[in-house]
Parts: sequence; C-alpha cells; structure tokens
Amino acid sequence: MKIIETDLQQENVRESSQETLTTQVYQTLVNDHFIVNKQRKIVIEELLSHSERTTAEQLWLKISKTKKISISTVYNTLNILCRNGVAYKFYDEINQAFYSIDQTFFL
Repeated sequence: MKIIETDLQQENVRESSQETLTTQVYQTLVNDHFIVNKQRKIVIEELLSHSERTTAEQLWLKISKTKKISISTVYNTLNILCRNGVAYKFYDEINQAFYSIDQTFFL
C-alpha cells in the first residue's frame, strides 16, 4: 500500500512540476510580446512532455492524431521557443533538424 501511495505522490510532484514549467514558458513568451494561443499551448505542452529530442514532423504527427493543427504552426512555435531560449534546435549528421527543451532555461 505504501508503494502505491509513494507512486501517486511522485506522479503529483511530476504533474506540479510540469505545470510550473509550462507556466514559465507561457510567461516568457508573453513577456516577449507573443500571444500564447490554443495551438501554441498544444505544441508547448507536447514538447515539454518529450524527454528526448524530436523533429517538428514527429511532434506534428503526435499532435495531429487528436488535434487539428498545421505543421507550419508547429514549426513557427518551435522557432519562437528557440529564439526565446526555451528550446534549442540542432542538426544530426544528415542535416535533419531536431528540437529539445533547453533544461538550463528552467534553472
């Protein structure tokens, strides 16, 4: 029984941390005069939920299974996040772009 309670407590901490991180990202964009609309929120939340790097296409495919969103919205949001230091973009050896949350942003 204690193991289940501990697991639930850890899950609550993770959810609380996720909400805090999401709020920090939203505030950063608002401070830089960007509107945080519904589509941007969807992209931000999905990117924050990834622990590993992802491509814009992978992100869009995951989101588009349940939400109507264009790939250009995904690219635009990712570029805004990179310009604001929330995420970073890097390329692999075949020059494919990947995105990831910049963990130092939250320090």
